[in-house]
Amino acid sequence: MQIIQTVFILFLSFFFSIKLAKYFRVNQLKITFVFILKTIICLYYIPIAESLDNDAYGYFNNSLNGDNFGFIGADFIFNIVKFLRVYLNLDIVSISLIFSFFGIIGSIVLAS
Repeated sequence: MQIIQTVFILFLSFFFSIKLAKYFRVNQLKITFVFILKTIICLYYIPIAESLDNDAYGYFNNSLNGDNFGFIGADFIFNIVKFLRVYLNLDIVSISLIFSFFGIIGSIVLAS
């Protein structure tokens, strides 16, 4: 089931990346290249973050612990990850792809 969710999020984020590229009048080939590059980096970074206990993996592991309620800084990230884990039952790969999509949005806006 997790693989289906991950593939769905991957295709959905690619679809929205292309739609945003059209809206901001950015070359779709360029955005496709950025999307593939960011996805490869995202998938490559997950095992590194897990083995070195970086902040991205820490947010995922500790999102269910404690009452981190806030809308500023790390507490806001904990709330987003907690929502994605509890209500949507997403794994670390799916959540990382969602945050990678946020980066793609920034790249699209920057390229316009």
